[in-house]
Amino acid sequence: MPNIPKPPRTERDVAARITDYLTGGGLFNPEMANHDAVRDLLIDARTELAAAHAEQSAAVAAAYNHAEAEQC
Repeated sequence: MPNIPKPPRTERDVAARITDYLTGGGLFNPEMANHDAVRDLLIDARTELAAAHAEQSAAVAAAYNHAEAEQC
């Protein structure tokens, strides 16, 4: 089987995958989970959280810099 790269995921994709996992029995029967898929989901969720944190930090820094510039 060829190694086909996965398309980039969006925050909405990760949230939908978590919901699918939980509604598909993962909430009540995790021992039946596809552990590779759960691992991939956790890695993607971590990536999305880190990106969201970096984006928020950049926005806060930009707002702070703008406020500092207006005071000068």
